[in-house]
Amino acid sequence: MSKKYLLRLSEISSESRDKVGGKALNLGILYNKKFLIPKGFVVTTDAYVKSLKENSLDSWLEEKLREINFEDPNSVENFAKKVREFFEKAKLPEEVVEEIKVEYYDSGFGSVAVRSSATSEDYITESFAGLMETFLNVRSFEELIECIKRCFASLWSVRSITYMYRKGIFPLRVKMAVIVQEMVDARCAGVLFTVDPVSLDVSKMVIESNFGLGESVVSGEVIPDRFVVERKQNRKSISFKILSREISEKKVITIFSNQLSGSGVEHVKVLEDKGDLPSLSDREILSLAEIGVRVEKCFGYPQDIEWAIDKNGNIFVLQSRPITTLPKVEEDDIVWSRGYSDDYWNDTVSPLFFELLGDHLTNIVNIELNQIMGYSKPGDPKLDHLLKLHHARVYFNLEVLKRRVEYEIPPFLRNDDILNYFPDGSGPYGKETIKKLPFKLIRRLIGEIRVMLFDPSGSITKTAKVYDEWTKNVFRLFCSYFERKMKQISAKGKLSDYLKLAEKVDKIMIKHFRLVRYGIPVHNIGMNLLAQYLLSRFIGKKDALKLYPILISGLKHKTTETNERIERLAMLIRSSPKLKSVILKMPSDELYEYISKSNNPEFRRFAKEFNSFLKDFGVRGFTREPYYPRWYEAPQYVFDVLKPLVSEHAKQIESEIDKVKLRIKVEKEVEKRIKKQRFGKLKWKLFSTILGFARKYIIFRENQRYNLDWWITMLRRVYLEIGKIFVKNGVLKESSDIFFLTKNEIRKLVYEDLSEEEVKKLRFQIKERKEEFLKYEHVTPPKFIRGNREFNDPPKYRGFTLKGIPASPGAITAPIRVLKRIEEIPQVKTGEILVVPRTDPGWTPVFSKIGGLITETGGILSHGAVVSREYGIPAVTNVQNACKILRTGQTVTLDGSNGIIIVEKGV
Repeated sequence: MSKKYLLRLSEISSESRDKVGGKALNLGILYNKKFLIPKGFVVTTDAYVKSLKENSLDSWLEEKLREINFEDPNSVENFAKKVREFFEKAKLPEEVVEEIKVEYYDSGFGSVAVRSSATSEDYITESFAGLMETFLNVRSFEELIECIKRCFASLWSVRSITYMYRKGIFPLRVKMAVIVQEMVDARCAGVLFTVDPVSLDVSKMVIESNFGLGESVVSGEVIPDRFVVERKQNRKSISFKILSREISEKKVITIFSNQLSGSGVEHVKVLEDKGDLPSLSDREILSLAEIGVRVEKCFGYPQDIEWAIDKNGNIFVLQSRPITTLPKVEEDDIVWSRGYSDDYWNDTVSPLFFELLGDHLTNIVNIELNQIMGYSKPGDPKLDHLLKLHHARVYFNLEVLKRRVEYEIPPFLRNDDILNYFPDGSGPYGKETIKKLPFKLIRRLIGEIRVMLFDPSGSITKTAKVYDEWTKNVFRLFCSYFERKMKQISAKGKLSDYLKLAEKVDKIMIKHFRLVRYGIPVHNIGMNLLAQYLLSRFIGKKDALKLYPILISGLKHKTTETNERIERLAMLIRSSPKLKSVILKMPSDELYEYISKSNNPEFRRFAKEFNSFLKDFGVRGFTREPYYPRWYEAPQYVFDVLKPLVSEHAKQIESEIDKVKLRIKVEKEVEKRIKKQRFGKLKWKLFSTILGFARKYIIFRENQRYNLDWWITMLRRVYLEIGKIFVKNGVLKESSDIFFLTKNEIRKLVYEDLSEEEVKKLRFQIKERKEEFLKYEHVTPPKFIRGNREFNDPPKYRGFTLKGIPASPGAITAPIRVLKRIEEIPQVKTGEILVVPRTDPGWTPVFSKIGGLITETGGILSHGAVVSREYGIPAVTNVQNACKILRTGQTVTLDGSNGIIIVEKGV
């Protein structure tokens, strides 16, 4: 039977455009060039023309087109609606239906995709991309016919008519063909741009992909994975290199419908442990890049290619169109990283605290310091904008961090911990790029001279000493002043007085941040990096990994003091069977009141010690965020920590004297080994000096955090008092809602007479901000952001092995305990490996009991890493998705020296 209205893909040639349209023509060309294209056929434009004539639509359309007012959206909408109704009622000519029927059944299709292909579609100068209809997983002949009619009608949609009008195309000159192809049951699918559509860099190709069908990618249903591939070409050959892999949290995939009819597609949620996996392997990425270059060569122009990979690994080209225009897309080209926050600000953050702490970091630690060092001039938007709040988490501007690396850290010191702040790959902020950045030594030397001239307290020999003096002579006195002032103001209850005190609390920390800006990012990180580097050079990397943590252990600071005092409380409990029984059996939130009221001598002795602890360390908490209570307000959190310490025998903890003895012993051994070398005395002098600074600024780091806790507690107290007055005034529902306002909004409420409408708007904003805060409270957010795009590094695990940053040496094989919140700490058993999203000083007393630590975030200078080394337990940080991948009760081998976790098979 000869076919008048159909063409198979193999029958399409360059002369077929008027019969098959641009999309089908491109597929036919690729099919005949031996690309892997799903088999199928095209219902030609002759069928479309015949359908118009037999249903008397051609004359009606010509008449109505003259009546449309294209400047009036309602006129166009009414016309499009009538056309749609005509096509729904119309019947395809019998000849056309019969040809389709024969071809459909002869082909043996089980499921087909039905795509529109207009004659003006996919030209270099014109593109109807996204304007015409596509139907997926069509499983019956009857449905196929209806879909073909709807494809014909889609030429007359509002968007299509408007597009043709703006392009000066007379609609009746455009004809519609329909492609019918076998569906690919895709394991993954997506799009490939043979030229980077954002940067316009012709040497870079961009692939976006997701699991399942490609509909989730092209429809914008998810943020897909994104891979950038560099192509290098000369006359003889072409090579590819994967520059970056941005792995998004893919929460939805598109699959064939599970409905009884079996037709169509549906969006379904991804399994929790699958959404964070890369949707493409490196081999598949490079294969797609190669296919993209071949397709581009066929057409002689950059291409936008839709593709799918089936369950057997076959790569199908589903569609290819020219990238008709390449305008530069305006996009926030700065990448924002949570990597730096993982070490220094890893808590959930309220809008108020984001400003309170963030303004100091931005204005003092960033802008003011950049000007002192000569790194930038005022008003540089790329460098002045340090922080971004996203999903209640803080992100740092990688342009700022990149500049700091360039000016302050020579390439030989750029270890995994520093590179962890940056995404994988060779992009502008990629790890490979950062590692190879030239070190601007002259700028660094000039910066040091400028510090000596304009801010001498920033010198490494002065910062720690000046900070201690400020703590003793200024900050402690201010804390006493704050107590007196709170009592005075509370007698009056005046809003403006509370706000003025809050502003004083804020300002007192300016000196703190002027010293911290040197003490942590420059002296603490810099000296630790340099000390580790020198030790590796002098005694070898393997021994350095084992011995360096010992060389910086046994240091006295506020975190170790906190942990020692908690251990004293645990010892008191363990010494009293009755007290131990009560603490283990009674809910944590009832214990403080019960013990405080008891007349039992042992209970009273414990209560006295406990109250002494709260007096000294009650300003601490399980997070620095002031929305949450401090220990003195919620002592149940301390009991949560104490319970696992007394429920079983805790690990034998080395005394501080023993730690110091071990450190001295190791230091002498290292000194002996280094001095035996050529220029050994000089080497030892250099190393021991750097090591001394490294130790001093580890202590500095932990002590400044204790002062920060005092500052946070004062802020919490004064703002809650303001919040209480706002509750009385009917502005807030709860006093703690104050943390979901900005500083400026609070000032307006205090000093201005806002209308009811303005107050209502603020209440709505509070509700939205609080909902987002609580939604992401226990969720580890994406590590990187660019514009609206969220992504992570590819997970570093294969099979039963996970990889992270080695943070504390040693190895252990033990069961794991996955915790996501502080309230779960009482579940921890002796010797277990603790797996957590992050740690804070409030978590770390339980380290005396655990056998090892795995965290999803952080590096070698995070709190978890520092305390793990103090307790001599192996730790691996920055293990992406550890809390999702690992399960409580599994047995793993944790190697803290190499950053590897091996999950034992069969558990």
